[in-house]
Amino acid sequence: TIRKVNEAIKQLEATKQLDESVRKQMLGECHFLRAYLYYEMVRCHGGVPYIKVPQDKDEDLMVARNSTPDCFKFMEEDLTTAINNLPARHRPGSSTYGRVDAVFAKAFLAKVLLLKCSPQFNPSNQWDNQYWSAAYTAAKEAYDFATKNGLKLQQTNNYNNIWLDETGEECVFPIIY
Repeated sequence: TIRKVNEAIKQLEATKQLDESVRKQMLGECHFLRAYLYYEMVRCHGGVPYIKVPQDKDEDLMVARNSTPDCFKFMEEDLTTAINNLPARHRPGSSTYGRVDAVFAKAFLAKVLLLKCSPQFNPSNQWDNQYWSAAYTAAKEAYDFATKNGLKLQQTNNYNNIWLDETGEECVFPIIY
């Protein structure tokens, strides 16, 4: 999947056949997807080979691991690129509702930075390491950006169906079935 995403990024960067807004959105979605895929690998294994170019079957596929800090840096770069290329929000009822947008990319960046500052990756300085302030800032920015773009916490005492409402007022990333 990573190879396919890298191939898509390469093709999108080179193409002149797409409308610029469509090209930018697809490029943002690809950068988001690459960071999203690497998140689980880094969470489970620490540093992994963070491959940013499509590999060919005839190349040497035994690539050295990147360090865990490098992987976090690359995820942050991918998500920043995604945020800069994606529309702020896809509204319920639109034909693009359910696609990745900047609201979700910012929220996911906050999640990545929270993992970066976690005790899992900072065992000698679990609760007062240098990464906590960046995670807090990203989470605050993601929350403020989401509320600015129409999302808010549900104002009801009935939470029974909160997970079933795909167009709910606090749904950051809907999964449409």
